Amino acid sequence: SVAQTSCALNQAIATGLKVRLVLADYWGENLQATATMLDGLGTDNKRIKMKLKTSLQFFATEYEKGNIPNNLEIRFIDYVFPTRMTVVDPNSEQGHMYVHISSYINRTAPKATFHLTKQEPWFNSYKQEFERIWQDARPIDFEELNDMLRD
Repeated sequence: SVAQTSCALNQAIATGLKVRLVLADYWGENLQATATMLDGLGTDNKRIKMKLKTSLQFFATEYEKGNIPNNLEIRFIDYVFPTRMTVVDPNSEQGHMYVHISSYINRTAPKATFHLTKQEPWFNSYKQEFERIWQDARPIDFEELNDMLRD
């Protein structure tokens, strides 16, 4: 759930663990495809852009205040995510992740979320998937973010 994910992220940041977030690219070509996957054919990407913009404005404001911790990294990728992953301390024995499976054109349908520990066989598969996505994602330039959000 969102509450579990948020709690896990806050705990990880507070305890000094490295946290890496990959967000859909606000300016990317695939944002419309993501909106279609979430809300259905014929929808525009206004809702998803609004949600992303709110998050990005929050991070930009926190950056200006000096509140982005060094252990938090954020990147963009122009990609339609079939799954969302929250990976916490994957290289330790306590490593774990939440894997959220998306639903095609059904925002209100129940979606499966799996909690995987490092001891489970699927853990390494999803960890490797996240690493491939991370390598292709581009870092956020916080210095330019506010200017870029004025659209």
